Formats: sequence, C-alpha cells, structure tokens
Amino acid sequence: MKTNNNPSFIYFLINQPDFNNHVMMRCTGTSYPAISGNELSKIPISICTRKEQDKIAMLLSRLDQKIKTEKRLLNQFEAQKNYLLQNLFPK
Repeated sequence: MKTNNNPSFIYFLINQPDFNNHVMMRCTGTSYPAISGNELSKIPISICTRKEQDKIAMLLSRLDQKIKTEKRLLNQFEAQKNYLLQNLFPK
C-alpha cells in the first residue's frame, strides 16, 4: 500500500515517548515482547498534510544535525580540557 506520508516525519512520530508507551502497553510476551499489527493499528496518531509533514521533518532533522554538531564540539572541548589539566598539573 503506497501512502503519501513523509518517511522522516513518520520516523519522528513513532519515536515519541507517548507512542512508545502505547506500544509497550499493548505488547505481549515476557522474554520477547511483541505487538500484533491489529493492536498497533489501534494506537491513535495525528497525521497532518504532506506539506506540514515535510516542514516538520526538515526542522527536526536540522535540530538533530545541530545536536550532533554540538556534541562533537563538546567532546573536543572536553578533550582539550583534559589535555590542559594533564599538562598544567603534572603528577
């Protein structure tokens, strides 16, 4: 079945804590919890127009990229700090 939904939007939508909580409440099994397609289809979701989906997905993707960049910078600053601490205060 072909749909006109933005895959990135759907990815962000199903990775929300609220959606995951609904899934976990409907899972069966203890060692390998699973959810049936029938139960999955009962979880309410709100789908906006494709144009809105595209805008939301683009914004969230840009924010994810910004977060990755900032984490990389933070790691570089932490490495620089550790280097300075080791060299300014030798044992």
